[in-house]
Amino acid sequence: MKKYLPLFLVFTVFNIFGYAQSLQLFTIENGTNVTNTTYTHQGTVAEDEIIVGLHVKNNSSSSMSVKVRRINQSIVPGTQNALCWGLCYSPLVNLSPTAITIDAGATNTVDFAGHYLPYALVGVSTVMYSFFDATNPNDSVWIIVQYDVTNTGVQNLSSNTNYISGAYPSPANNFVSFNFCTKGNLKGHIAIHNILGELIKKVDIFSSGSVKFNTSELKQGAYVVTFVVDDKIIKTSRFLVAH
Repeated sequence: MKKYLPLFLVFTVFNIFGYAQSLQLFTIENGTNVTNTTYTHQGTVAEDEIIVGLHVKNNSSSSMSVKVRRINQSIVPGTQNALCWGLCYSPLVNLSPTAITIDAGATNTVDFAGHYLPYALVGVSTVMYSFFDATNPNDSVWIIVQYDVTNTGVQNLSSNTNYISGAYPSPANNFVSFNFCTKGNLKGHIAIHNILGELIKKVDIFSSGSVKFNTSELKQGAYVVTFVVDDKIIKTSRFLVAH
């Protein structure tokens, strides 16, 4: 007489072995296991770029070729984010083109990073990253990262630091903006030059705040921004105009 396993036990065995997860995700800062969880990373508008790195461990008994997929769940308008897996890709890329091999029992500590560009915009952007076996996509894990950006940074910086944000939006179409603050409330200016060094626009600044330049009449291409405080050049950067 044949004996059969109870149906519920069959399903239990299938769930355990059919959906086993070979990978685990850990934070770089303190090694917290964040596999299949939501992780909030705090940032401020004083940061040009916010980066979240992860350690990726292969718990299986064989090497694994791992790819990463990005899913933008809720994004603050005007911001951008990009995926790095070995190489850093355009914000338009959602799936790493190539897989990275992680040996059995080994941990990859250098190849993953999520890059978030707030462009001085306050708000929470939510991005999911899925890590999976390139030969068996069902063997996967995920993390949801909430990039939580506040304006606290500018308020704290305003009295003791010379600071200018990156250009936003970027590339610019009809306008481009910058947030700034000057150490000790000194006077200064922000100037825009073309690549030939010709002055296009200039505005005097004081203390802290934001400036907005009309770029609708500018030709497409690269422009140079110069941030000057107390007659000293603090920072020079570039931004693009695209119509």
